[in-house]
Amino acid sequence: MIVAQLLLPGASEYECKSQRIDFASLSAEHDVRFGDLANAEVVHIYSPRELDPKTVRGIAAPYVSNARPKPRRFRKTVPPRHVVTPLKATNDTYVPEAVEDIYFSNRETQQPSNREAQQPGNRATIGTVSRPSIRNIVEQTAARMHRFRDDFDWLLFDTAPTIADLHGVDVWVDPALDDDDLDGLFCARGGR
Repeated sequence: MIVAQLLLPGASEYECKSQRIDFASLSAEHDVRFGDLANAEVVHIYSPRELDPKTVRGIAAPYVSNARPKPRRFRKTVPPRHVVTPLKATNDTYVPEAVEDIYFSNRETQQPSNREAQQPGNRATIGTVSRPSIRNIVEQTAARMHRFRDDFDWLLFDTAPTIADLHGVDVWVDPALDDDDLDGLFCARGGR
């Protein structure tokens, strides 16, 4: 089967991660083409929350997406053939969040990050990706917790965590401002 993948501008880190994992797993049995729709039998679209109907207008093959196209007043929008998503409380099929295999590798094979090497022995460490929309929430939560205990540090990461970063924390917290807010980052790199 020929599977085309489209990674649209503004896609979240969650969508980018899903695209990478899908590419790796589907490539074992199918001809997966990143950005090439020629002869595609199915198209996987990784997009921001709102899918522009213009994006799907010219797609002849059935497509799969976490987002439905925005309705248009005077034009018919073509809905996806299937919507497979953990994001919405609908009758659609639910799937768990994808996790890359490398995150399950043996800790001894990983190089510790600078953050991991800096942590003192008996203190717990919480990690979170810092972004403007949740920074105040994290800082206030940490301040409240420090009123009652001082045996932890809350690290704010400027980028998505590496495997070594995750090994260096005891708890990873991803605060969300709404139900669709998964990784909270925007994809800054290409697929595959």
